[in-house]
Amino acid sequence: MSAAVTWEKLVTAGIVRGESPATTAPPMAWYLRALAAVAAWIAAICVLSSTSILFVRAFDNAVTTLVVGAALLAIGAWVLARAKGRVFVAQFGLAFAIAGEAAIGLGIARASEPNHTLAWALIGAFEAIMLVAIAERTHRALAALAVGMCGFGLLARLGPLSLAAPLTTIAFVGAAWAATRDARSDALWRPASAGFGVALLAFAPLADLAHDAVRWWHAPPDTSSRVAAVLMAIAFVAVVALLCRRLALADSRVTRVALLGAIAIAALAYPVPGLLAALIVMLVAFDTGRPALTGLGIATAIGMLGYYYFSLATTLFAKSVSLAAVGIVLMGVGAALRRVARASEGQASEARRHA
Repeated sequence: MSAAVTWEKLVTAGIVRGESPATTAPPMAWYLRALAAVAAWIAAICVLSSTSILFVRAFDNAVTTLVVGAALLAIGAWVLARAKGRVFVAQFGLAFAIAGEAAIGLGIARASEPNHTLAWALIGAFEAIMLVAIAERTHRALAALAVGMCGFGLLARLGPLSLAAPLTTIAFVGAAWAATRDARSDALWRPASAGFGVALLAFAPLADLAHDAVRWWHAPPDTSSRVAAVLMAIAFVAVVALLCRRLALADSRVTRVALLGAIAIAALAYPVPGLLAALIVMLVAFDTGRPALTGLGIATAIGMLGYYYFSLATTLFAKSVSLAAVGIVLMGVGAALRRVARASEGQASEARRHA
């Protein structure tokens, strides 16, 4: 029995009056959405794998690879534009769009040979255009991640690979806070910030650990790791300062304690690769209401601390002292903030009594 018929019967029985209220379909359960998404990807993989047999020779040439990629991308974008909230259709179109972009990236790489630096730059520019052009949240997150990957590859070819984390930090923080301006900005920058956040969590420790791998690529010498560490420390302190400003804290002592704690943590986190990046993602994601990204930042921070503790690069005594120092600083900052909060509450209650 439809909702309209039920309403008419209630009106006839004199139970309700007036027009029928607007009804909306109940949202699909999460496990049904996941099942539909998996089914869509399986269907897309089957279609792509069966049809790719007809065009297998097309991928031997850069021009034909670009043509096939453009065709797949056009099909994917057309399907995504007509998804209208249907999970299966959206994921099916997303699979085609990703396949098309991968084929276009392969075509650009082959057309740019042997200049791999130019290939990374062109693919990154293409993914940045796709980030804006295709208004689908999952695609935008993946496109932002692809832009970060291309930036990482470009820096690896040019030499300053250690600058990958500071530059990705700027992109992530800027996109995350730009998404809070209005609904239009949220539609573009919220998924983009998720992609940049994942890229930051992946590339910040990787940039510190990949110096030997970069030599295999015959890349130019990297910048000093100390420069990147200083830049990440500055970025972390700047993020804490901006968070205090966004919160509009009435008591300036809270801001001073937070900044002093941030400076101490940034100094003590120097030997742990990727820790400051994880803390930045955690703080900004929590501020903007992103529980999944916040949890990913916490998990990465724990993983980086575990890696540092069990690595053989430094002595166990040095690791124990540094981790204990971080704990003491955090406990001190927490105690100072609680003391300031109690003092502020006491002043406020005293002012209310006098009033």
